[in-house]
Amino acid sequence: MSKVLKDTELLEIVRIIIDGKDIISERPCYVRFVSDLGQIIADYCGGEVVTVSDDFQGEALGVCAHFIWNESVPGDGGVYARFDTDVSVDEWALEMQDPIP
Repeated sequence: MSKVLKDTELLEIVRIIIDGKDIISERPCYVRFVSDLGQIIADYCGGEVVTVSDDFQGEALGVCAHFIWNESVPGDGGVYARFDTDVSVDEWALEMQDPIP
């Protein structure tokens, strides 16, 4: 017999993992978890995860997935548009059209 989890319950598990310090207690494993989440989002919503940073010792940013624009991101920025608003969707898209050498 299998356990059947609704999509909303899966989301709740992710929230429990992120909020709970003892669920994934090893920091490198947690960083991989965030990387895997970022990859799932990119696979279905566009963009590409290029790195995951861990600001454990510095400012209170914590673990962050870094996404670059690709042709799969909707023109309006899709799910990414409402996050990291210091960079506009247009700036984000242009960065990939004119990469820094």
